[in-house]
Amino acid sequence: MDELLEEELQDEPVAVDLDRLTRCALATIQAARKHAEGLGDPFVGTDHLLIGLAAIECGAAYRILLSLNVDKDRVLTAMRFIRGVDGRNGDSASELTFSPRFVRVLESAAKDAAKRNHTELGTLHLLSGLLREREGLAVFLLDSPGIGLARAGTSIAAAHHASWNDDAST
Repeated sequence: MDELLEEELQDEPVAVDLDRLTRCALATIQAARKHAEGLGDPFVGTDHLLIGLAAIECGAAYRILLSLNVDKDRVLTAMRFIRGVDGRNGDSASELTFSPRFVRVLESAAKDAAKRNHTELGTLHLLSGLLREREGLAVFLLDSPGIGLARAGTSIAAAHHASWNDDAST
């Protein structure tokens, strides 16, 4: 896996400025929130983030996930199989908060962006942060047969090297 993904960037906590998100990264987080609400979950977790990354087509992470045969439907199917379907309804009256793991992923993504001297926080940074977390349902799904964390990390490294960015036109 990419050396930047392997190292643990464990400095002081980084404040995540959501205003630095690219349009696609913001849409990804909004999609994650929507899926959490739709599943009736009490918070937005990293599994919801993976759904968002696999759903928002303008994101560079979307292209990587697609190349790994990871799409929104595959993630949702796997989540339902693992978690079961219990028919809960989300409480859309109150805004869902991010899980502690989700916050760590955002912090890791911000560190990745800072280390690369990127002024914006894009979907590649979010996907890198997700892989760096190494725990949770989302990482379990990415580590499934045929995908693999190492393969995902290599794809992210190649995308950074090729200067893939979130498209502003989609």
